[in-house]
Amino acid sequence: MAKFYPPFELSEKLGKKMVEIDAPDLEAFLKRGSELAGKDLSAESKRFAILINGRNIRYLKGFKTPLGPDDEVFFVYGSGGG
Repeated sequence: MAKFYPPFELSEKLGKKMVEIDAPDLEAFLKRGSELAGKDLSAESKRFAILINGRNIRYLKGFKTPLGPDDEVFFVYGSGGG
């Protein structure tokens, strides 16, 4: 099962800092994660970068990126300032 490290607000809702999700690829992973979170993570993904093992999915196979049992998935929000 791939390990999901949700951002703070979602980890507070889930009551966990890490959730294991069994899914063959990122698309199925987000669907299952959406069920757990109670909101559509695929739609939310426009607000953050998705990293699998530290690599942005834009440089992998996007939502079709396969997941293995030791993979780690992170959502990284952009930041800015002035």
